[in-house]
This record gives sequence, structure tokens and C-alpha cells, in this order.
Amino acid sequence: AAIAAVLFSRGEAYRMVLHGSLAEIVKRACSRLCFAARSTYTPGSPAQTMRNEGRRQVWIRIQYYLNIDEKQVSELNQEDEF
Repeated sequence: AAIAAVLFSRGEAYRMVLHGSLAEIVKRACSRLCFAARSTYTPGSPAQTMRNEGRRQVWIRIQYYLNIDEKQVSELNQEDEF
């Protein structure tokens, strides 16, 4: 892990790992799990809303390093789940 950090930037590492046909499945699943295109608000449950916000922070980090734009997020969330 330390060698990878020296050789590659975080962005490069994210792109290398999340590239290709299997990566699309992972990105699609993460975008849904992490509230990429929907509200994190859960009526009557502030604790669940905060957990959802934590998930969303994970997506924002992935999106940042992969340079995923809003159109791509929409496309990820339109495809059928497997």
C-alpha cells in the first residue's frame, strides 16, 4: 500500500481500480447505496438521515477522484440492478 501511494496519486489509484466493465457494476451499486441521486433525509429519523449523509460523503469522495459528472451519476442510477 505504501508503494502504491508513492507511485500513484489517489485519483490515479481510484481510476485504476474503478475502471472497466466490472467497475461499472461497482460504481452503480455505490451510487445507489451512497445516495448519489436522491435525498438522504429519512422522515422521523435524524439518526438514519445522518447515517445516509455519511454514505453520501463516501460517494462524493469517489465522484471527486473519478471526475464523475451529474450526467454520469444519472446514467448510473437509471440502469437496472442486477
